[in-house]
Amino acid sequence: MTKSRVAAALLIAFLCSLGVETLRSPALAAPRDRASAHFAKLVDEYFDFYFQFHPSDATAAGFHQYDAQLEDFSRAAVQAEAAQLKDWQGRFEKVNPAQLSLQDADDLALLESSVKSRLLDLESIAMWRKDPDLYT
Repeated sequence: MTKSRVAAALLIAFLCSLGVETLRSPALAAPRDRASAHFAKLVDEYFDFYFQFHPSDATAAGFHQYDAQLEDFSRAAVQAEAAQLKDWQGRFEKVNPAQLSLQDADDLALLESSVKSRLLDLESIAMWRKDPDLYT
């Protein structure tokens, strides 16, 4: 009796260590895996876009292909970034968070908030026009 309890406890501990994501049914795994793979690609594309407008952030994040570039604070660059951010906002809104893992769904919410914040800054607050210290 004691050996069976120990075996059951070990089995339960092992199953718990696998996590809930591993225990889901294979029928649900494929759509979620596809959605996560699509989301991961979308995130990579977003940061490729973001780092083009913020090369100093790219260098700070360890992407050194941007080392020789600086931010462009011209009106044309700001308008181009805002237009592309609106496109990204739409692309992120099309992602169904229910199809993503909990971590990916949280990342999606963070990215959506970041895009909204950046748009607010570029279009409404417009610190790029008001704060000369931004350029230094």
